[in-house]
Amino acid sequence: VVGAVTGCASIGSHEEGPIDRDRLIKLLRFRGLDPHRVVLPYGLTEEMRRWALESVPRKYDDEYRLDRLQEALLAGRDLSIEYSWGYTGTAAEVFQYRRANCLAFTNLFLGMAREIGIPVHFLAVENVETYRKEGNLVVISDHIAVGYGDGPDLKIYDFSENPESDLRFVRAISDLRAIAMFHSNRGAEALQAGAVSDALEWLRLAVAIDENLPSAWVNLGVAHRRSGEVRSSEI
Repeated sequence: VVGAVTGCASIGSHEEGPIDRDRLIKLLRFRGLDPHRVVLPYGLTEEMRRWALESVPRKYDDEYRLDRLQEALLAGRDLSIEYSWGYTGTAAEVFQYRRANCLAFTNLFLGMAREIGIPVHFLAVENVETYRKEGNLVVISDHIAVGYGDGPDLKIYDFSENPESDLRFVRAISDLRAIAMFHSNRGAEALQAGAVSDALEWLRLAVAIDENLPSAWVNLGVAHRRSGEVRSSEI
């Protein structure tokens, strides 16, 4: 039995907090990556920007506006996103297809919250983890959410298969780590679909974006083994 990991990881990144686009491009180039090859999973289309600005009132405080954004995304008249365990879409894909897992919804919610001027960040939920077996592949899913504020004032915006999840053990992670996690998830999903060459492409990007992301290395090792590169799978 081999394993693949989707969702969030439990080790932080050296580049903490939100990263603007120019800074992100510099960081990716510093890592030897072409920024055009890297997917920005929380990027919005013009339609999505307009929707966010029109759906959330401007005159209230940040927490009220975040509550209204969550409500509009999950139970709105024009948009009602459903939980889909194995689907790590980009924010734009979630907006189009109306389904998401926790990481995909987090990307959408965070991108829209920042668009309306609210400083939110990614959170790793360190004590929520599930396992599923699909054939001879064991998929481990950690959990990620959106945070606003910090310390005792931290408010968590969560999208989960289990709404009763214990969210006491959380930690802020960087945008760069969340981007790497997205690529690792897509690689794990490609493995589940039997698309090993696609998985290798996603996962090589994931470890290049964040070389300290354990789940990406686990998934890359599985992909190498599935491709017949046993020696590479052990590096």
